[in-house]
Amino acid sequence: LLLRKMPVLERIAWTMVLGGGVGNLIDRIVSGQVVDYINFLFMDFAIFNFADICVCVGMGLWVLSVILEERRNPEGKAGKAEGDK
Repeated sequence: LLLRKMPVLERIAWTMVLGGGVGNLIDRIVSGQVVDYINFLFMDFAIFNFADICVCVGMGLWVLSVILEERRNPEGKAGKAEGDK
């Protein structure tokens, strides 16, 4: 994450995923379980925590980053490799 050159959106995405994962890991080590505390009472949905939100939003941003990168460079790395043959 620190050494690889990547677009800002991708760096934010991976930082959120890593931060959420570390947050859940710390929770698991300290209390022996991941504490979920966000519960929407107006709909029947999963109970989750802020770290889970960071992981999910981070992965969504990563997918968006990949899509935007493909739109900027439609050939991609595979296209360059095929052209070299």
